[in-house]
Amino acid sequence: MHSRTRIAAAARIVVATVAAVATLLIVEACGGDQPTTASVPPAVPPATPPAAPSIVVANVAAGGIAASSLPQLLTVSGSGFSPAVVVSLTAPSGAASAVDPGAISNVTATSFDATVVLREAGSWSVKVASADGVRTASAPFTVRASPSKPVIASISPAALSATLDRTTFTVAGYGVKAGAAVRVTSPAGELFSTTPTLSAFGDSVETVVSLAPTLTGVWSFAVQNPDGARSDAVAVTVRAPTDAPTITDVHAAVRQSNGDRSFAVTGSGFLPGISITLTSPAGVVTPTIALTLASAKSLVFFANIPDVAGLWTLRAKNVDGSTTNSFAVHAPTTVAPTVTGVALTSPRAGDSTTITLTGTDFLSDTRFTFVPPSPGVFGPTSAPKTVSSTLARGTGVFSTAGTWGIRAETAEGVISDAFSFVVSDGSPAIRSVTPARLISSAAPQTVVVAGDFFRSGLLLDFTSPSGAVTTMTAAQLTGLNGAARQAQIALTTAGDWAVRATNTDGLSSAPFVFTVTPQNAPLPVITRATLVTNAVARVIQTDTLIGTGFQPGLTVGVTRADGTKGTSVVGRVTATTAEFSTDFYATATAQVVNPDGGASAAFRIPVDFAPPVIGQVVALARADTLQSLRIVGRQFQSGASVVLRAPDGSTSTVQSTPSSLVDAALSAQVKVAISGSWTVTVVNPDGKRSGDSTLRVAEYPAMTLSAVNPSSPAASLDAQALTFSGSLLRPELVLSLSHRMSTGAVVTYSFSGAQLLALTAGSVTINAILAEKGAWTATYFSLNSLSTGTFEFTVR
Repeated sequence: MHSRTRIAAAARIVVATVAAVATLLIVEACGGDQPTTASVPPAVPPATPPAAPSIVVANVAAGGIAASSLPQLLTVSGSGFSPAVVVSLTAPSGAASAVDPGAISNVTATSFDATVVLREAGSWSVKVASADGVRTASAPFTVRASPSKPVIASISPAALSATLDRTTFTVAGYGVKAGAAVRVTSPAGELFSTTPTLSAFGDSVETVVSLAPTLTGVWSFAVQNPDGARSDAVAVTVRAPTDAPTITDVHAAVRQSNGDRSFAVTGSGFLPGISITLTSPAGVVTPTIALTLASAKSLVFFANIPDVAGLWTLRAKNVDGSTTNSFAVHAPTTVAPTVTGVALTSPRAGDSTTITLTGTDFLSDTRFTFVPPSPGVFGPTSAPKTVSSTLARGTGVFSTAGTWGIRAETAEGVISDAFSFVVSDGSPAIRSVTPARLISSAAPQTVVVAGDFFRSGLLLDFTSPSGAVTTMTAAQLTGLNGAARQAQIALTTAGDWAVRATNTDGLSSAPFVFTVTPQNAPLPVITRATLVTNAVARVIQTDTLIGTGFQPGLTVGVTRADGTKGTSVVGRVTATTAEFSTDFYATATAQVVNPDGGASAAFRIPVDFAPPVIGQVVALARADTLQSLRIVGRQFQSGASVVLRAPDGSTSTVQSTPSSLVDAALSAQVKVAISGSWTVTVVNPDGKRSGDSTLRVAEYPAMTLSAVNPSSPAASLDAQALTFSGSLLRPELVLSLSHRMSTGAVVTYSFSGAQLLALTAGSVTINAILAEKGAWTATYFSLNSLSTGTFEFTVR
């Protein structure tokens, strides 16, 4: 009885333990008479693995799916899904099909997507199973019949403010077939149409339409399938903008050949019909012409304004009455000013004097700079100011006597030649001896000595090359005027002579050297020239030739590296030196020709230029063809290249246009197909580079329509040819004609693509039916360039 009790206990343990323990206890029960409970190990229940969760299908979102033979996206949500989920479908007809595992994506524990074909309309079901098939769940869903016409479910944004900026509209719907068009009608009845790419599966669509809603009111959106089926129209409200336009920058270009200047304006809030006014520094308002509105942030206009630089005020005004801030504009010029005369009320150093300048092309902001007689000497602290285009005036004190100069410079850096004048210390000063060519002779010759501060009783001392002095008293001199004396003197020796003027107060001038040429002079020889270092290209500069046999009245001929020749302006000449001025825009050779015909050999003059400087880059509009880029500055060399860096970082190099180097400007043919801020650098042929400057590239300029031929077409039920004239017309042009009939209905015809006959940049021809006389409106639009406008004409 005791043994049976132990066996029964062991049997109970077997039920509760694993098989290995049961075997051990059975062996122990049969093996001996005296087994004990101490030989049985304690029971340790193993951990029980958790049961896999059940699969639950909570929702099947078909996203408005209609029956279709094209793949569509099915989204299933619920719980218990595993990465190796198995999916099958049952059609309304009862046919079951498994979904290819490769068509299942985005699997999580609570959802997954399946790309499937749902050809039948009606009640479908989806079955979801685990990989081993143990756990399953299913749910029904409905597939509707294919609609007879497309349906727009939503448009975003559904309301916005009028703008010229390209705006992106997201159109979502279904029943849309490949090749469908989104048709947009403005409040004015103009029609825009685009064929987007469907961005979802099957016949559902979420597409993007990009256009510029410039008019306030209700815009109408509809989708039209290739078979002609069209959705109901959905309205988008465009409100009037609440913010006034703002100007942030104005880039003024130089005057063109017809007198106009172009101004590129950037800012915000620009709308169609915007107007511009310019007010001069004197308060004169100038109307503007040919305004081109590129976008809500940029416009270009032309104005024929005079060469009066300074703070012009620019103001823009939208048609709703809102106006911009005032913006200061500097109207640039490349016309070089000139100084032709200087008058001083007190020409003595240390005295306060009124300085009166005469000249040409003085502007309100022309700067006048004094050139002192020697380095380290400073001119009057108060520079003259412009009174008119030919007069400037100021006051000041000249700190030292001597020959001073004055230059005029525009705000763009165009500098005049220096005009010389003398400031006296009370002593006379000799400026010239004429004639320029004096030949040695024992016979007396007429010599005229001109200068400043010649007093009554003045005498002249002539010193020959040997040092002999001949004094001409006041009685021997003829006073031509207050600044010149004429003497009869025998110049018997060839060489450098000197003349000194002395007033009766004992004050004398510095010696003035002049050359007397021998009867049979040797040929001139150039031995060297002062090197033109850090020269400014295309600016008149003075160089000095050094040699022998130079005669007064000589000429200096210059042959430039490009082969062009010219005769330079000659300054002071002695037997061994000759000053001459020219525009050094390449290494040149110089040749001296004496008055007696003797000519030197050509002498090479090397030139080391200063780097080019960009003052202004004239703004352009984006284009896919070459156009002329104009750069204003100084120190440009013939053959300079232009380096362009686009907003996307790409770089290109173009040569300046041959023969385009005029004054301080050059041009180049460039292609700027990206709008935004470009970087421009000029590189001269000698390798020297300018600093970087900014080229502003606006969007495509707006198209225009300005006339129709015939100008008053006759009403007819037959199609007739109409030719519209305009500018900047492009292949993406959409042209529509609209007219309010006598019944009150508005009829609109649209033309695009092949319907535009004989399309050029300046005209377009269409065949149109003008069924009723009266006022018609031609509306033109270019989706790619944000260009839109209207043209009114009358049908008789």
